[in-house]
Order: sequence, then structure tokens, then C-alpha cells
Amino acid sequence: MALPQGVGAPAASSRIAWVDLVKACSVLLVVQMHFVQMLVAAHTTAITGFWQIYIQVMEPLRMPIFFVVSGMVAASALSRDWRSNRRRTLGVGYLYVLWSVLLLGLLALVSMEPTPSLGELLTEIPAVLAFPTDGYWYLLALLAFFVLAKLTRRYPAWLVVGVAAVPALFRVATLEFVDWAAEPVHSPGMLASLPLNLVFFLIGARMRDLVAGLASKANWALVLVFGSAALWLSVAKIQSQNEWGVNALPTSLLWVATGVMAAALLIRSSGVRRFGAYLGARTLPIFVLQFPILVLAREFLAITGPSPLASPFVQVLFPLLTTAATVAVALAIHRLCQKPALSWLFRAPNQLLEPGSLTAPTLRKEPAVVQVPAR
Repeated sequence: MALPQGVGAPAASSRIAWVDLVKACSVLLVVQMHFVQMLVAAHTTAITGFWQIYIQVMEPLRMPIFFVVSGMVAASALSRDWRSNRRRTLGVGYLYVLWSVLLLGLLALVSMEPTPSLGELLTEIPAVLAFPTDGYWYLLALLAFFVLAKLTRRYPAWLVVGVAAVPALFRVATLEFVDWAAEPVHSPGMLASLPLNLVFFLIGARMRDLVAGLASKANWALVLVFGSAALWLSVAKIQSQNEWGVNALPTSLLWVATGVMAAALLIRSSGVRRFGAYLGARTLPIFVLQFPILVLAREFLAITGPSPLASPFVQVLFPLLTTAATVAVALAIHRLCQKPALSWLFRAPNQLLEPGSLTAPTLRKEPAVVQVPAR
């Protein structure tokens, strides 16, 4: 995810073109996945079956590659003190709480169920934040991953990454453990996604040179070899449904390597480079606004029924057109929110990020003037 300047995003002058392209493609894949799920829930046809297989094949790539490049962007900040990293901690935490609460309120407003009271909504907030059930879990993950990466920065990279790889390597066991641990308190929601994706952030943060070296040595022959292996493993894992499932670490690593090298080659085209630079710097509003848009789209289908999606022509184009429309709407809303009165939607207030920045200025002492008596 590309966060606002200083929150998981490098300064404009230090942006890496292929990283921007990866972030842009990652957010498009995520938005597309959600609309494919909506389509599949409405109709079961050969076309929707194709879309479902497509998002399953892409599953080991979407979030892992996003967290790898997010870790790379955060790598240089690990050696800074906590005060200098408030945008990565307090800033991201603020966005997580804000958008989780806003989405909770929207769900309450559009739900067919009786509107809950304010008191009932307030009692739900702690559970929503502790056990995320929507896509905002990635904000919680960015916060937690950065804190863990900073706390473990003095340990060898191979050790930190190796330990973090265990949950991803044994995916089914991790899911079962999280379910078991959370069951007495609450449904785990998307909580298991954190241990499953931690290793990818740490690879980017602690092994940045390795990932950058992969990009620098990219060629289309390697992309073909790695991509073919990743595709074969993805299809095989979908069919087998064994413990190494579609999110298995080896499959994800192959997909990440493929994506990194492909992005490094594609940015040689000026058009692709400009596309990546533009969208890669604006993925935060797309990520956070897609969920309110999805809620409204689901409510529309709940009213109309699945008939608007019955046409084969619509089923072919629906994931593509809705993804493009969501991106366009999100970017338009983000542009409108650049006014100071609305900037709090995408950036934590200065009072939180820079305590004391708005305090009264201290009086500057003027140097004493020595009066020299006239002669």
C-alpha cells in the first residue's frame, strides 16, 4: 500500500519506479478480487467459475508482494528513533481506527436490520479493531509489522525472517491456532492474515538488497521460468487442497519474484512507468475507499437481486469495469478531500504526529544592548 508521504511511502525524489508499479498492480488485484467475489456469489456459470479460479491463482501474489515492497520502503526507517517514526506508528494506527469506525457506521446505516443505537455501535468498536473482519486489517498489519521489524532489527536477518516464515509455511496449522486462540473471545475475522503475511514484510525490510538485486537482474526468460513454476504450483495447490494450500510460502515466493522482475522490466516503457508512478503514489485512497463502495454495491444487489449480473457479457466485463470505476471514484473523492477541512480522512492530524507543533511560540530573547556613553 502506498501511504501518504511519510507513512510507508518514500519521498517523491527517492521513489523506485518498479516499486510504484507493484503497488499499483497490487491494489488493482485486490479491488478486482472483491468484485469477482460479488459476481461469484450472485451467479454460478462457466464465466464466473473462470473468474473464481483466476482470483485463487492470484491469491499467493496479491498481498505478499504488497507487503514485500512495503517492507522495502520502511527499511530505512528501522534505524530511526520512535519519535521520527510517528507517521508509521501513530499515523497508520489513526487511519486504521478511523476507517474501521467509519465503515462500521456505514454498515449500520445501510443494513436491512434495525439501526443499532449509538451505545450498541460503541460497544462493537473494540471487537472490530481487535478482530478485523474487513480489508482494513492490512493497516493493522503495517503497524504491527513495522513495530516488530524495528524491535528485532538487531537480530540477524536470516533468523528473524526464518522465524516469521513458520506461520506461512504451515498455513493450515496457523489458521487453526488463531481460531482456537480467539474462539473464547470473538470470531478471529482476518486476524490470521497477520502471521501469514509477516514474513513478506520482513523480507522486504531486512533483505531489501536481495529483492532489489532480483529486480536489477531481471530478464523475460527468468520471468517466464519463475512465472510458469508459480502458476503450476498455484493450480496444483487449488486442486490438492492440502496443507500447503494456495497461500503456501514457496508458491508466494515464486510469484513475488515473478512480479518484481516483471515490474522492473515493464517500467522500461514510459507509459507503464507513468502509470505506475501516478497510481502507485495514490493507493491509500483506493484501498480505504473500496470498502464503502463495495458495501453500497452489495446493498444495490440486495435490492435488485442478481438479475443485473445474469448476462454473460456483463459477467465477462463486470470485474474489469467495476475495478476501473472504483479506482476513478476513489481518486476523485481523494482529490476533493485535499482541502484542509477534509485532509484528516487520509492523514493523521499534526497534533498527533508532531505533539507541541501547535503550542504557543516561546518569546525570543533579544540580545542586550550595551549603551556606550557619548564622549
